Amino acid sequence: MITSALFTDRGAQNLQETLRYSAGVTADAWGLDTRGDASTIRGLDPVQYVDGMCRLYNFSPMARPEVYGLERVEVLRGPSSMLYGAGAAGGIINAISKRPSF
Repeated sequence: MITSALFTDRGAQNLQETLRYSAGVTADAWGLDTRGDASTIRGLDPVQYVDGMCRLYNFSPMARPEVYGLERVEVLRGPSSMLYGAGAAGGIINAISKRPSF
């Protein structure tokens, strides 16, 4: 789990840069791309989720999540990610949006 304080201190500006120092994750798998967030987990393409809902469906272009609006980014590695429906064998990436607080 990567908290917002951690990737704010690193100066991350996109989802790829938040994943840069996570174990087993290659954040810039094909170089820094301005069109989308491409990364690999254990050499396989992960399924990306936002707030627990699948982000990409059949390569449809969707807006990239804004790092400022994220509370944390969760990375689930390995075969346990298959427990979440259409997860990939390598893992999944779940970006959690900020919620209002008192």
